[in-house]
Amino acid sequence: MKPGMWDKVGFFCLGDDLTRLSFALAGIPGETPGDSRETRQILQRVGVDPKVGIILITERLAREAAEDIARLRQQDYPPIILEIPEFSGPLPSRLSPWEQVQKWLGLAG
Repeated sequence: MKPGMWDKVGFFCLGDDLTRLSFALAGIPGETPGDSRETRQILQRVGVDPKVGIILITERLAREAAEDIARLRQQDYPPIILEIPEFSGPLPSRLSPWEQVQKWLGLAG
């Protein structure tokens, strides 16, 4: 994403069927991958899409694609990648979304 493009930020949801459907009802596009390989392929494709500025990904899928997420965050203008709980709830011992944003911005202590 290029500087000054925040007025055109698009969202994308990557998660289980119920989570993806919930965001689709709010007008946010997304996909439900069949396996970890497909998760990585979708992240690679969506991560370089200039129309996508924020990727919402469920915790379980983020865990499977941790290395790919780390690589995306090393880009010059990476999308914000926010790990969210699945429809069934958060994984034990995971950071809250607010804590994740603080960590991503370098504000966490």
